[in-house]
Amino acid sequence: MEYNNSTIQFLLNDELRTIDFNVDKALSPTTTVLNYVRDYAHYKGVKEGCAEGDCGACTLVIAELGSDDELHYKTITSCIVFLPYLNGKQLFTVEYLAEKQNGQTALHPVQEALVKTNGSQCGYCTPGFVMSLFNLYKTVESPNRKDVEQAISGNLCRCTGYQSILDAASLFKDLPKEDKFSLLKEKHIQDLKNILANSVDFLVERETEV
Repeated sequence: MEYNNSTIQFLLNDELRTIDFNVDKALSPTTTVLNYVRDYAHYKGVKEGCAEGDCGACTLVIAELGSDDELHYKTITSCIVFLPYLNGKQLFTVEYLAEKQNGQTALHPVQEALVKTNGSQCGYCTPGFVMSLFNLYKTVESPNRKDVEQAISGNLCRCTGYQSILDAASLFKDLPKEDKFSLLKEKHIQDLKNILANSVDFLVERETEV
């Protein structure tokens, strides 16, 4: 495939996605990640709340290959992030955290922790909290109370009073240190290297044209 400055490529969960904005007329460089994930990729777990980046309902997680050849995780408020930002990165949705084991759905340890502490009531904000806590799980080995509060500071909840969510995070110290993402780490690193080796920097190229 020929790459140009209208093309972006990224991993959506573990699926390679290529978008050429000159071909995919339904999409544009100003399509938000949230709208793409919900309306085009049909992952409905992520929610739109304020559409201004304030409530955290739209929180997703990305992994980016660093100069140390390691994956670096961080959250994004997908309602205000545009598609070109994903170029060369991996985007995770809440649906991808759980996995099938012997025909049964096995929740991710972070999801299990929230279940144990009854960390959800109406559930609308829950996917965003799950993704923020998943990012904490992947980036801080033994988070303290301050780490947890910082991790969920961008997520609003009208129901729980937050204590049950904080209680869930307090269980992280007892969670297994490896998850399915640890097992897939080397594959994901290689996939991102392959993307970056063939990719044109969309934003740099666009700036050059102006």
